[in-house]
Amino acid sequence: MTYILALEGGATHTRAGLYENTGTLLRETEGGPANPSAYGIHACTRMVAAIVHELLEDIPAAAVEGYGAFAGAASAVIQQDMAAAIGMQVRLRSMTVTSDLYGLLHANAGAGPGILVIAGTGAAVLARDEAGHHVRTGGWGPLLGDEGSGYGIAAAALRACARAVDGVAPQTMLIESLPEAADLASFNDFVAWSARASKRDIAALAPFVAAAAEMGDIVACSCIEEEARRLAALALSAQEKLELEDNVRLFEYGALLESCSVFRDAFREAVNCYGEVQLLPCSVHGHHAAYELASWKETPVWARTWRNGGNTSGETLPVTEQSTAPVFLDTLVPQEIAAAMHRADNEAVAAVGR
Repeated sequence: MTYILALEGGATHTRAGLYENTGTLLRETEGGPANPSAYGIHACTRMVAAIVHELLEDIPAAAVEGYGAFAGAASAVIQQDMAAAIGMQVRLRSMTVTSDLYGLLHANAGAGPGILVIAGTGAAVLARDEAGHHVRTGGWGPLLGDEGSGYGIAAAALRACARAVDGVAPQTMLIESLPEAADLASFNDFVAWSARASKRDIAALAPFVAAAAEMGDIVACSCIEEEARRLAALALSAQEKLELEDNVRLFEYGALLESCSVFRDAFREAVNCYGEVQLLPCSVHGHHAAYELASWKETPVWARTWRNGGNTSGETLPVTEQSTAPVFLDTLVPQEIAAAMHRADNEAVAAVGR
């Protein structure tokens, strides 16, 4: 029997499910973040290998075809490298990798036209027309612009607080609540904190901005509503670029659209004011959306597949065991480079001591 491994990885966690090829879900689990652009391909591979080992138990990896949709896996190079790294580490029959945007849009829109809007730690829009052409807007990352994201909201709130402290902008309760959320003594401590904070750390402040907005804080409301309007503009731009018809389906996904009423209301108001779409939730998501990728007869241009052309026998490699795949420094984050150098130093010392 062939089994299907379905993985959905993001900036905060990874969801995994093991299915029979009939579609029956056998087991599921969750793990840490798996965004290769943020954490590096090999760090993500080690995390994925750990949860896959937990899922497979007595099922031989050679009988498993893997499908993964990961945030930060937009480029073909990252997709190919990650598919190969996971496939070789776990010894799967095959491993296909695409971005979370394509996986979600495919699972919810099928082969028809549609627009997907994701608003979580990061944010982005992906649209597709009837002919299968895609357009992506937003999702440029923290430096170039992450409009409509938790990171964008938190960063805007921190800047608004700094201006308020300087006396050049309205006062806000965020000056007190955000330091408390970050376990800091005062807002001034954000200077040092921001130098070491990750995108994930900053985005984690967004729920506290939302809480302030729900309590009527004007500055918090302004930060959230502005980011929501920017995301709406990106969605309508994608619709225009592909010349999609009015009333096209727009699928909403992510914590901000699902759980933050201030953000959701502002987003929908802007979309309805300047465009005409059919707003729908993503009814298929998580590893269930990744499972839908198994319906492909051929790998599409927006995904990459690694196939085990050699030895498919044997057990899954332990997580601590080195993969036989080459490790290229330009695919590693700084922490992984330091760890690789440390391992090499230890190996050199051991070799000299023999």
